[in-house]
Amino acid sequence: MKKSARVWAVAFFVSLLPLTFVLAEPLGFVVPQEALYVYISLGLGLISTLPIWGAALVRARVGKHRQDLLSLVAILLSCGFALFSKRLENYWQPLALISIMLLGGLIQNLQITKVHGAARKFSGLIPSKVALIDGREIEHLPVADLEIGNVILVRPGSAVPADGYVIQGHSLVSEAKVTGETEPTIKGPGDWVLAGSENVAGRDSSHGPLTIRVSAVGEDLLIHQLESSVDFENTTPARNTIFGRRASNALTLLTISVSLIVSGTYLVIGKSPLETMSVAVSLLVSAQGAVIAIAAPLGSIASSIKAVKLGVLIRNRKSFELLNKINHVVFNKTGVLTRGHNQVGAIHLARNTSIGSEDELLALAAAVELGTSHELGHLIIQEAAKRGLELPTVTEIAPIPGLGVSARFDGSLVQVGNAGMVNVSGINMNPYDLFRVSNAYQEGSSVVFISIDELLVGYIEFPDELRANAQQAIVELSGKHAITVLSGDATGVVEKVTTGLGLTEFAAEVLSTRKADWIKERRASGSKLLLIADGHYDASPLAEADVALAFGAGHDVHLSSADLIQISENPLTVATLMKLSRRVQSRTLRNIVLGITISLGMMVASAFGVPAPVIALVGLLLTWYLNSSIVRLVK
Repeated sequence: MKKSARVWAVAFFVSLLPLTFVLAEPLGFVVPQEALYVYISLGLGLISTLPIWGAALVRARVGKHRQDLLSLVAILLSCGFALFSKRLENYWQPLALISIMLLGGLIQNLQITKVHGAARKFSGLIPSKVALIDGREIEHLPVADLEIGNVILVRPGSAVPADGYVIQGHSLVSEAKVTGETEPTIKGPGDWVLAGSENVAGRDSSHGPLTIRVSAVGEDLLIHQLESSVDFENTTPARNTIFGRRASNALTLLTISVSLIVSGTYLVIGKSPLETMSVAVSLLVSAQGAVIAIAAPLGSIASSIKAVKLGVLIRNRKSFELLNKINHVVFNKTGVLTRGHNQVGAIHLARNTSIGSEDELLALAAAVELGTSHELGHLIIQEAAKRGLELPTVTEIAPIPGLGVSARFDGSLVQVGNAGMVNVSGINMNPYDLFRVSNAYQEGSSVVFISIDELLVGYIEFPDELRANAQQAIVELSGKHAITVLSGDATGVVEKVTTGLGLTEFAAEVLSTRKADWIKERRASGSKLLLIADGHYDASPLAEADVALAFGAGHDVHLSSADLIQISENPLTVATLMKLSRRVQSRTLRNIVLGITISLGMMVASAFGVPAPVIALVGLLLTWYLNSSIVRLVK
């Protein structure tokens, strides 16, 4: 139990002592009759209200939950009512009111503590020591001494101490404790690894130690960003938060107004001051629909915690809430619905090519791709390095936006790019090559073409396959949203993936320079659009979407233009996240509306003479029930 909850618990049990004393005589027990004991009981009850005073003043200072102040006014009026009446049977009401309100504060603190306790703590996943590779020596030092650029060794069974890239070795790495991914994945040179993940190796003898170059340390680690994304302070003025605060403030003003009007009416029609004060106290207590004020903050915290468990970083609450309004979901194909390209496949020499071998073709393509940042270019360069190829000297390397890259080799124009480059440049292709390319597309592979002086000399396949949960993700979203597969790949490749998922809508051969315009056009037609794409390569289109979700973010997560970043690589998480947004919105809004309705109903009951303790007890029970529906979200 947190310290704040313990304070409320102690105060509640202390408040039971004076309440027990004043209730003893009506229950048939003999108690001292001197007024001093009654006053001491009332004083002890007032002392036990200190947690209520503290919470009320803190919240009022920041403009939150002003109903607490009304509760304190109600307690003071009730105590004054008891003192003014000089009748022992009236002393139980203020003391009962105090105990009930303290119990309500205790329950609320326990609920908040339960939500906070569900938050993942990542600090324990990082080892205290790290094996630093210094030349040919391995030095063991505290993980706090790591610096960006250091090279470290992570042996099988050890946890990864920092974010970075694998530069040597292959092994199975589990990210279950970080992203919730249950299946470990093979990591090799060029692959990014997260601090807190574990090198679980495997039975394959080729799996073993990983050599990693560190790219982030300290508070810049992605697991720390995930941990800090939990919105404990609820500082982002999201829609439901603003609505909850306004409703809380409006209810406070309404309660004061109704209390003054009804009390004045009671006096005008000849009711006694004691009856009038009793009604005024009950009316003030009726505003204690605490659920109105804490529903949105509690929902915000709960959803942030749940999102972290899904491996999602929420940067902006408004974007998360807007997921509930999305009617069009757009998936980037490569790397989202499919695993993405992680190796070079078949290398083909074109018919009548001037290139002598596959290695010669690969080396030429790698030399040209040295000037690009495209993922397929990196794979070509890595494959050439793996084969130990010597790259030819090329000059005038220049990107062809959305199509590929060009360079000069021995005075000839060399172009390396996609099918769009072939079409735009008017490169002729032999029917046999067309047939082989068509087969590659049917198998789901992407193809990079290499031409010299606008004559095709060869092409390289990059195999790809659907992610395991892609089909299930589409099933979860179908019928509720329009779904489109977006890609710059050839139509045949995209159509095969789309058909395999049971979809009909796709946009193929959309150049990277055109994707942002494509998103704008769909939004202009009235779509509320969610785009799931790579945070680095698709930064421009992500910036144009109503809600942008960067999928499988890497070390440059802080550079992403997306407000939602999915660290895990499970497409099904997208559907789960949208469902979470709907549940949080509906439960939060329901709690606010019901909180207002309950408070208004209790006002009516108060006006007809229902005692304040009864009003407070009903409000406590309903508040506990409604807030529990949000607490359950973190399970």
